[in-house]
Amino acid sequence: MQHIAYSIPIAEFDKVVSEFADKGYPTVATYNAPIAKIVFFDTCKDIGIMTELMGITKEGELQVEKMKAG
Repeated sequence: MQHIAYSIPIAEFDKVVSEFADKGYPTVATYNAPIAKIVFFDTCKDIGIMTELMGITKEGELQVEKMKAG
């Protein structure tokens, strides 16, 4: 397994990203898309894999609902 991903409401995204950074986890990559803000952290030393945080935007929530509907 390469990484584990967490989906977070966009309103909480910056807070959670700050918490990971405050713990000293290096940022590996960041992406900003209309459906989500994404940050990968190198958490390998503590949990053996990387961690992806996805801040899902309103547009992203709509896309998720469309996928669930089929």
